[in-house]
Amino acid sequence: MPADRGEPIASSTDQAPTSVRTKFIDYDARPRPKTNQWCVACQRDLKPSQARRYVYVTGDYQAVHPDDFARWTPRDKDFSWRLIGNACARKLGMEWTTDAPARPGVSPAPPNAT
Repeated sequence: MPADRGEPIASSTDQAPTSVRTKFIDYDARPRPKTNQWCVACQRDLKPSQARRYVYVTGDYQAVHPDDFARWTPRDKDFSWRLIGNACARKLGMEWTTDAPARPGVSPAPPNAT
């Protein structure tokens, strides 16, 4: 019987799923930010002391789940890793963000990694 938690059903070969989870970032387009550190979702400027996270943004404004980033093949139109404020990260889902960006083909380090 399949699990009720939205987990992928294992195939007959018991291989890990190869799909990459993405989620649309419902952004709020505002006037151009005044600094070069702004939230990708609301375009508000982020103060240096303000809490922030990173999210990988594709060319069609989809967030790539950090656990799936190692399987993601970056495309020319991707925006790459972008800053996202904590309030917007909570709206998107904190699990879709990370403390630090990762290189292509490598999953970001877990928050408690040293």
